[in-house]
Amino acid sequence: MRNLCYLGSVAILILTFMVHQDVIGLDKGVIPFGFLLSIIFLIIGAIVAARVKHNIDFLFNERGENSK
Repeated sequence: MRNLCYLGSVAILILTFMVHQDVIGLDKGVIPFGFLLSIIFLIIGAIVAARVKHNIDFLFNERGENSK
């Protein structure tokens, strides 16, 4: 799920950039919504990664398990 959200975010950013470069002929008013949707997908991916079953303690400890 996390990787799917990240992949979706990158795909939306690429599509938004293509609209910005006039490769896709959509109204340029959709560009801010594309960036907003991309950020939302990144946040959802981070929330999924921070669930209890994922071990992310290494982000918060000053010293790792090997250092004494």
